[in-house]
Amino acid sequence: MVIYNISYYLEPEIVENFISEIINNIKPRIKELSIIAEHKFLKMLTDLDTGMETYILQLYFTTIPKYDLFLVKYNQEFTQTIMDKYNGKCMTFNTLLEIID
Repeated sequence: MVIYNISYYLEPEIVENFISEIINNIKPRIKELSIIAEHKFLKMLTDLDTGMETYILQLYFTTIPKYDLFLVKYNQEFTQTIMDKYNGKCMTFNTLLEIID
């Protein structure tokens, strides 16, 4: 199992709209994709005193080929759409993690 983290660094004034966007639009879309085994939407509580807030969308995949398929077909939808909507007030950082135990 692998976890794809999409971390969103947000200016405080867009946080409320961003959360609504994830809950009302992105999460229902995730549920439509059978290649995603599970997902979580999180708020990072530790901060670096940057003045920005961090939220994380975790997508769980049972295989690397399913993750690869997601990157090719859907990743743009989940990252660029948000970046375009909140132009200049949102940055993203992506990581891929493997569950060991």
